[in-house]
Amino acid sequence: MAKLLIQREHKESIDGRDRVTIEEKIYFVTDVNRDFMTPNGSVKKADLQQADGTIVKTNTGKELILIEADFADQFAHIRKLPQTVMPKDIGLIIAMTGVGPDTMVLDAGAGSGALAAGLARVAKHVTTYEMRDDFIENIKKNFEHLGLKNVTLKHADIT
Repeated sequence: MAKLLIQREHKESIDGRDRVTIEEKIYFVTDVNRDFMTPNGSVKKADLQQADGTIVKTNTGKELILIEADFADQFAHIRKLPQTVMPKDIGLIIAMTGVGPDTMVLDAGAGSGALAAGLARVAKHVTTYEMRDDFIENIKKNFEHLGLKNVTLKHADIT
């Protein structure tokens, strides 16, 4: 599961006086089994295994808050291809069609898999078709990255 590292404050010296500003920076960690580099130093993999809300320190002493990435955080980091359906549009599609926990969805033209992934969050099952060879691997990686189990990808022309 991916994690987020959140840096909450930034200290700087202006005219010889220290000043603290709130400047939130969020780092997306895809592999918690390796040390993670930030502009302010590295975080050890052992620290990335800690519980949500833990304050971890970089090797330079910078404090970061560790939390588990949720679906929205992970969705923001999928590889998007041209004509990707964005979350605001997915929400409208769900609202206007009534897709819910008992719905079986058929999707034509998966593209990057974004719509199928968004629908899979609320539907019972999604079957999506994609005929382009160059899109298939990306879709598989996106579904795996999001941890989706209720999506079937068919490499075929839906007609």
